[in-house]
Amino acid sequence: MSADRPANVREISALHPRLRDDLHFVFQEFSGERCCVLEDPVTSRYHRIGLAEHALMRRLDGKTPFAEACARAALESGSEALSERSSLALLAWLVEHRLADLGGNVPIDVLDENRSRKLSASVSSFFNLLSIRIPLGSPDRFLKKCKPLASFFCSHFFFVLWMITVVGGLLQIFVHREEWKQDAVGILAPANWLWLMAVWAILKVWHEFWHGLVCIHHGGRVREAGMLLIVLMPLGYVDASSSLAFPSRWKRIQVAGAGMYGELFLAGIAAGVWTLSGDALVRHLAINTVMMAGATTILFNMNPLMRFDGYYILSDLMGVPNLSTRSSAWLRYVASRIFLGRKSDSTPETGGKSPLLYVSYGLLALLWRILVMATLLLGATLLFRGGGLVIAVLSILVTLINFIHRTVKKWNDGGGDDFPWPTFLFRTGLALLLFGMVLFVPFKARVTSPAVAQYAGEEIHRVDLPGRVAEFYVRDGEAVVAGQKLLRLENLEAQNRLQALRLEVNHQEIRYRKKFLSGKPAEAEAEAATLKGLREQYHELQKRVDSLEVRALSDGIVLAPDLQRMEDMYLSNGNEIIRLAQPSRIEWILPVPVTDAEDFRMQLGREVWILPEGRFRAIPGVFSRMAGRAVTTPDYQALTVLAGGELSLRANSKPSRDHPHELIQPVFWGVVEYAGDEALSLRAGERAHVRFNSTYSLSIWRRTIRAYEKFLDIVFARIGKES
Repeated sequence: MSADRPANVREISALHPRLRDDLHFVFQEFSGERCCVLEDPVTSRYHRIGLAEHALMRRLDGKTPFAEACARAALESGSEALSERSSLALLAWLVEHRLADLGGNVPIDVLDENRSRKLSASVSSFFNLLSIRIPLGSPDRFLKKCKPLASFFCSHFFFVLWMITVVGGLLQIFVHREEWKQDAVGILAPANWLWLMAVWAILKVWHEFWHGLVCIHHGGRVREAGMLLIVLMPLGYVDASSSLAFPSRWKRIQVAGAGMYGELFLAGIAAGVWTLSGDALVRHLAINTVMMAGATTILFNMNPLMRFDGYYILSDLMGVPNLSTRSSAWLRYVASRIFLGRKSDSTPETGGKSPLLYVSYGLLALLWRILVMATLLLGATLLFRGGGLVIAVLSILVTLINFIHRTVKKWNDGGGDDFPWPTFLFRTGLALLLFGMVLFVPFKARVTSPAVAQYAGEEIHRVDLPGRVAEFYVRDGEAVVAGQKLLRLENLEAQNRLQALRLEVNHQEIRYRKKFLSGKPAEAEAEAATLKGLREQYHELQKRVDSLEVRALSDGIVLAPDLQRMEDMYLSNGNEIIRLAQPSRIEWILPVPVTDAEDFRMQLGREVWILPEGRFRAIPGVFSRMAGRAVTTPDYQALTVLAGGELSLRANSKPSRDHPHELIQPVFWGVVEYAGDEALSLRAGERAHVRFNSTYSLSIWRRTIRAYEKFLDIVFARIGKES
């Protein structure tokens, strides 16, 4: 330590700090790197520190001067020794957390940085209305009474039972997937919200109970349990941080994953109940349980980009303690190099891992936090209108104030005049310019839409005379020629009536000849009029009877997938019997979302590209026409989710036999025509994607807004509201 140090640093170096005697230290190993966990039994808090920090802390006995303790710790730690600044920061942190006392008067400004940081965190926590923490006491005593139950849940026998339950539940859902889809329709409807909230509350209590139970089983403690309000949506929590002190990483992983383990077990049971029960209410509760347990587990708890269960599991599996903290340090380091041009900043620790790992994780976690924050703010604004807007504005202001405060503090630490303002302003301005160009400069993007093929110019045969289907001469998909017999209907009453008419016509012809030959012209003329009427009736009925034998009017392919089911069926007037299609004429039907309607209208009469599923070459087509009115009727089932397509459905508000479901988002139905040689190898019912370059130039920003609008349309339509 040099003689020209500031007076406050010299005063600190002469003090005799003393670490509390009741603190506990536990050593752990991550990928060959050892670290230490400090436990404060008074507050039941745990802090992970490095070996260099531990080497300095254990020399703070109240007798050794701080400068001497730093020197001895440096000799022991070697190249990993703490710098003077880091040693002072560690001492300030110990005093602020009441882990050590200094045994003398300390200049206030030495601890100002940590005090201001603590104050800033407190203010931020107070004003962060998006996330409110409500402690409800300690469940430690209750969980210890449940310790025998924990021994069973953590046994190998229960793991086998868990596997059978979860895998069996998944298999049941897969086997009855069509029935599952039908029961899951309308799960987000307003009428189901109360059930969802009840199931959600039970699942969260169950989830946190498992965390605490497994933590107690491995010898830990649960200091606190409570409730979190995320945009006023309740979430439970238990403080199982004592697991951080477990020497075994597998025990720490078990505690972190216990909540998901328990939820999936409950979901497996619910899936079995849904399959076996015949009660509608029980099945409804079971499907709600499976959906909520699966969605929350996958989207939130398993997500390693948030500091939930998945993060701690990933951190232990990778052998990287404080993964989030180290990634943030590397992001700040890279940002300092890029925007400030500083090469003198000390390189953050790597822990034996590649810096690319930390930078990549840090960027992904940052982007995810921004997305979550934007979604929460948007949700608060939409759910609570004016009040939600106040919450959003306050949260943004707090975030900006904290950012400005840290930036100013960083500038002060950098020495003021030495701060590279020209470099910072130039590089930041250049980055903002590039970002603005990417975000706001318009460009022509590719527009895509799913499509299904159908034959154009179909020949539709309908029933002209009611009858029973007596005989088939063709099969579905068979090629036929003009005049070929397709099928025969039978109507004995009409056929008998035709024979009776034929006899009546013959008798009338005899009566007419008699009158004519007897020289009675007036009477002969009356008989002739009657004969003419009978002949017209006969020829009309003959045509209809002839129509009972259906023949192809032109060459084509038979389209009648339900032909065999029609055997012996009685068909009424106007019923469709069979279709013939021209295989060389294919057209593609596609849904046009309302938000993309203008792009498609500008494409009318122009070339588009069609990429059929399972093929590796796009084929050309012409976007020929588009309906003038948007509808919600799923006229082409092959494009809906029920047939594996992309169009989402909900229960029809006005259900009918033909349309029990309706589209969530209205669409215009469009047609793309294709009549090339390759149409001979295409079949009706094939799915494809139609794509073209948009006529309009839009920026990423505008396209993001449009995507959000489309998303909100779907959400509000699904929950029965209007945006």
